Amino acid sequence: CILEDSKQRVAAIDQRVPQHTSTTVRPAHPQRTPVDNTVVPTFTPSASARDNAFNVIVIGDGGVGKSALTLRAAKDEFCLPAKTIGVEFCVLGMNVMDKKIRLRVWDTAGQERFQAVTSGYYRSAHGVMLCFDLTDRQSFTHLDKWMERVREHAAQGAPCCLVGCKSDAVHRVTHEEAVEWARHHRMEYIETSAKSNVNVGDAFQGAARCILEDSKQRVAAIDQRVPQHTSTTVRPAHPQRTPVDNTVVPTFTPSASARDNAFNVIVIGDGGVGKSALTLRAAKDEFCLPAKTIGVEFCVLGMNVMDKKIRLRVWDTAGQERFQAVTSGYYRSAHGVMLCFDLTDRQSFTHLDKWMERVREHAAQGAPCCLVGCKSDAVHRVTHEEAVEWARHHRMEYIETSAKSNVNVGDAFQGAARCILEDSK
Repeated sequence: CILEDSKQRVAAIDQRVPQHTSTTVRPAHPQRTPVDNTVVPTFTPSASARDNAFNVIVIGDGGVGKSALTLRAAKDEFCLPAKTIGVEFCVLGMNVMDKKIRLRVWDTAGQERFQAVTSGYYRSAHGVMLCFDLTDRQSFTHLDKWMERVREHAAQGAPCCLVGCKSDAVHRVTHEEAVEWARHHRMEYIETSAKSNVNVGDAFQGAARCILEDSKQRVAAIDQRVPQHTSTTVRPAHPQRTPVDNTVVPTFTPSASARDNAFNVIVIGDGGVGKSALTLRAAKDEFCLPAKTIGVEFCVLGMNVMDKKIRLRVWDTAGQERFQAVTSGYYRSAHGVMLCFDLTDRQSFTHLDKWMERVREHAAQGAPCCLVGCKSDAVHRVTHEEAVEWARHHRMEYIETSAKSNVNVGDAFQGAARCILEDSK
């Protein structure tokens, strides 16, 4: 039933967005003011990358008109909906800069009591639409509070745009004040009316355009970090890294047109084994003892593996039992699994069978796994032979790492990427 519904939804989007016509963002309404003097660069993606899906989160005080705005964009209807409880969802199809876009809109509740529920959606959002009510000055003064939440929960540098709602009514916030606030926070500003259907489409297309431009800049940054003309293969295995069967891993040489690939890897294991420290060392080459992970943390690693350019999206999950209902949903979308234990804590090793049960229950069938022993710089409570035997029994590779001493950290993630590539082949 879900597959059939998904097929119908995609078909409906395809009908609304013609494949062979190029519909760009309409010229800005007089009330839409770019808040700096720079020209937005044109982003012309390849034809093979036409179908893209992005997440945008719509935030702001309760009652400012977020749900009415979303309803008008999704169904071209206007009503005064009931207060949102938690998060409402919809998908918008559009063409922006000759690129076919599916915008997944997360319309969040503005009331304070729902913030514990909605804050988890910030991290997965590619962009933020920050809404206020032009007829309610208090909703405008609360924008600073909402920006604090964006800085605290959203991905660093996530593009934002400011949306003034109910432009058809008497304003309590002047256009100049809103433009100045937006300029100060380096974002675009647009005034809309869901009731009169003014600038509603432009608001969401503007958000999509900001996300596309930000995506282009992030990819360019990865291109600069990973040289295009050098072939950086996985380094020879450290003496403590042991392939757990006698087969030779086949060489995977992808075509030049498939150089840029993104894969998801989920990092699991007991709480406190060193998953977050390992991820932090790989992402920023820093070491500290981070606070316990709540739910899931995210980062992206750029690397070259077997002459293939890879972007590895790392999902660092909380190990505590109470977060399993939150983290289990990430298994299914993972292309690979890094199963971590603490070499100084034997209990974390004995719990590996429990984690493998979760992998079998939630992850895609046959998703490649690798075993990672953390804190190799300290006194071991688990022998190298025991870990190798466990890994061999479950047909996976094993590597021992130390985030503190920066030993084998890069090899661990590159090994996971190599396993994913081989599985993909």
